[in-house]
Amino acid sequence: MRSQRNIGEFLGTPEELVPALLEFAGVCSDDVIYDLGCGDGRILISAARLYSCQAVGYEYDASLCQVARSRAAEQGVGDLVEIRHEDVMAASIDEASVVFLFQPPATVLRLLPGLLQRMPRGGRVIAHEQSQVITDLPPQKSQPLFGSSSLTVAHLWSTDQL
Repeated sequence: MRSQRNIGEFLGTPEELVPALLEFAGVCSDDVIYDLGCGDGRILISAARLYSCQAVGYEYDASLCQVARSRAAEQGVGDLVEIRHEDVMAASIDEASVVFLFQPPATVLRLLPGLLQRMPRGGRVIAHEQSQVITDLPPQKSQPLFGSSSLTVAHLWSTDQL
């Protein structure tokens, strides 16, 4: 997590895994995708491009916000993608139907219960590349996802679990 207290190096989801993650999440055109710690916006841009859905990213690093906004405009989805220069811990996710987290397990553990409680019915939280699955609230589904030169393990939680 890159927050005011803990700004780390940007480590983006490998581009080749993004479509598989979106499919794993069951994204459709009716979804509103949020990415907490969106970096250069690759998940949001792909979701908007592939599914024509609304996408909102929270990113604390101002330079990454500019990169994400520029990339969205260049790829013709600037009207569908909004990048907010804010700390993910202050994110308002009331409209989100899908929330992506590419965060350390401790951050996912802190965020997950509150996210699931605040999201609308049927909302999904997707975390990937976690070194441990959170046992207090186990995912409904976990699956390895493979690209030609990378892999991740994706986990899905749903508001239906509560």
